[in-house]
Amino acid sequence: AMEVRSFNARDVAKRAGVELPLMANADALSKVAIKTKLELQGQQLQADDFVLQLDSSTLTGWLHVVDINKQQLRYDLAFDHLNINDYLPPVEQDGDAEQAAAASVGDTAANKAGGDEKIELPVKMLRQLDIQGDFRIASLVAKDFDIKQFSMALKAQNGVIAVKHVTLDMMEGRLESALDINVQKKLPAYAISLDADQIQAGPVANPYLASAMGEKPLKMNGAIDLKMGIKTSGETVNQLKKASKGQIVLEMKQTEVDGFDPEYYMRKSVADYVQAKGFSLSDSISGSYKPREVTVFDRIYSTVKLADGKASTDDFLMDSKRVQVRADGYADIMHDRLDVMSSVRLPRGKTAAEKIFDEPVYVRVHGPYTALEYDIDEDRLKKSTTDVLKNQAKAKLDEEKQRLKEKADEEVKRAEEKAKEKLEDTLKDKLKGLF
Repeated sequence: AMEVRSFNARDVAKRAGVELPLMANADALSKVAIKTKLELQGQQLQADDFVLQLDSSTLTGWLHVVDINKQQLRYDLAFDHLNINDYLPPVEQDGDAEQAAAASVGDTAANKAGGDEKIELPVKMLRQLDIQGDFRIASLVAKDFDIKQFSMALKAQNGVIAVKHVTLDMMEGRLESALDINVQKKLPAYAISLDADQIQAGPVANPYLASAMGEKPLKMNGAIDLKMGIKTSGETVNQLKKASKGQIVLEMKQTEVDGFDPEYYMRKSVADYVQAKGFSLSDSISGSYKPREVTVFDRIYSTVKLADGKASTDDFLMDSKRVQVRADGYADIMHDRLDVMSSVRLPRGKTAAEKIFDEPVYVRVHGPYTALEYDIDEDRLKKSTTDVLKNQAKAKLDEEKQRLKEKADEEVKRAEEKAKEKLEDTLKDKLKGLF
């Protein structure tokens, strides 16, 4: 048996001449203890009943080195709970945060400008790995996420590192994933799969939606089902992007989108267009409609295919009782650009002016992710509104014709009455002469 009583790992490291990095929790690594049953037989080393006390967390299980010379490792380990945040760098102050943000922007710009730098993998070491084991954490805190029942199975042999059965409960749903890294050949190959079941999308999606529609940020509240399977290979980021092949299928039901009202955008765009054509229907189209703070979609769905450096879709759908949005197009993942043609459809119009909405309005969304542009397809809008505008013009013309006809009939009637009155007066004068 072997037991190492509780000690302060930071102090021990300092005495050994090693300065450990600062951590968010100043007391991190202050209480470390190890207890296990060790057995060494030839090239085999076994550590059973293994217990590692890491501050307030406890790791238990066993580790076996099957062959020390071949570095064959087998294990089964589990934490009761772990807060990773304690061991991350301290939270930055405002000034430091600004500098870090500026550095991050610089790094992002550099990454966008490059992408051809070789990813240096320790290929020789990876090919020699012979590891197999299971690892679990009952309760895990990482950043702002509370994760339950995390588990991961690892198998690394013959140049194939397979991270299998990664499962966890988080954001009110369940996530399963797997990752394979194959370094058997000169060009490393990767395969990743992901299956998300009723995961709350907001915490992940909202940071990316924050500036998607301009001044007002978007927020999403809903659970997502997502299946992803992607394979790729390469030695640089750009090679990996270019070689990515696979499919992503996502679906959401009863999803609230805060700050997004496609009906208001559609009405305003069509009203401005019609007004520019000289038809005074703007008030009839826009009316007193005010943009809604929240749009509830009954279903959001899309199949995304990856190939040739692009993520493409032809069946994107956002469907609700009062508005339907469809889209097809692609995201250029090589150059961080988007080019999508979307259509917005409202329920069939009730008034003559609203008949314009019987056909969808098409909007092209395009440009770099950080500066997207939204353009109405005026050619299609012209085609879809022509008949309605012609009918409206004809109705006005018919109304004017009817008004003129009624005016003419009234004048004729008055003229006939005057002539009749004049004739009667003449007859009266003649009768008076006879008598």
